[in-house]
Amino acid sequence: MQNNRIFHARSFFLLISALAAIVLAGCSTPSITNMTAPSLTPNASNIYVITARIKPQASNVVADSVVAKLIIDGNAYKMTKVPRLANVYEYEFHAPAGVSELRYYFLIEYQVSNLGVLRSRNDYSPLQVATIVGRDTLGLSASRGPAGARVAVTGRGFTSQDNVYFNENLVPSTYDSANSISFQVPALPDSQNYTVSIGDAPGKLVIGTFRIDPASPDSQQAASGMHTAGPAIATSLGTTTTTTPAVTVTPQTGDLTVSPAEVKIRQSQTITLMFMVPQKVTGAPMLIDVTTDIPQSVIMPEVFVHPGSNVGSVTVEGGRPGTGHLYAKMPGSAKPIVIPVTVQPLN
Repeated sequence: MQNNRIFHARSFFLLISALAAIVLAGCSTPSITNMTAPSLTPNASNIYVITARIKPQASNVVADSVVAKLIIDGNAYKMTKVPRLANVYEYEFHAPAGVSELRYYFLIEYQVSNLGVLRSRNDYSPLQVATIVGRDTLGLSASRGPAGARVAVTGRGFTSQDNVYFNENLVPSTYDSANSISFQVPALPDSQNYTVSIGDAPGKLVIGTFRIDPASPDSQQAASGMHTAGPAIATSLGTTTTTTPAVTVTPQTGDLTVSPAEVKIRQSQTITLMFMVPQKVTGAPMLIDVTTDIPQSVIMPEVFVHPGSNVGSVTVEGGRPGTGHLYAKMPGSAKPIVIPVTVQPLN
């Protein structure tokens, strides 16, 4: 009789332990990994992709019951599951103009089954902060030259509202892309240094110093020929269309080189590639033809080497994780140079 009581007590204890294990499994802390970069590159659309890996740790989660939401500015947005990536969700957030910081968190809703009884659960992530990095500049494609020479400003975050100044003198410029603005050296007093800045309504950003050299007879003749050589052709540069004379780029003898020779970045991170041609470009800007076998992983604008320089720079941003190559050719080259590319996830 005594042994029977001990047996029943032991069985009751094991049953309670099993039930507790099931309940505790349903209360496990969820795994929410923010895959969004803490620094985001500004873009003209003000659209930023917020990404997270979300998987509740409970063993009794009801299949396909997980709903992931992005909570930002007091509003909830349902996130979309990314195809072919396990437990990864994303949302394209349209940020208000002028916002420099995103503060948000993740909410997940799901169901658990305890002995056939369904219960709804909500879990939250800690507060997340992402800073939208403002524009910056890499510099000028040349540090000196005569009036009329074409010079490029390279960087990121440029807009069509930006203006170029030599000291306080407004210089006519062309918006090429968010990474490039070009201008002609103004006809200001030569043999002097000028502070070059780029600005819009909020203020100016100093780029560097440019020295205007006296124009030589040869350069004056070349400039004169540049405005009379052949019929005008329409050239599309970004969102702005201008009319320029039909000019040719000086043929290059030698090989195109690039630095760095390999790209290794994470999602949403950026790196600057410098393409170098053998001789300085004259005439029209030289387009470096760059293609890739992983278009979903590489985000970059067109690459130009502007007259007076032999270097063209471009900012490359990591898209979806992937491994592949960039293929770059300058006009007249027989075969492209191959640049290995690896884009890794944020985590």
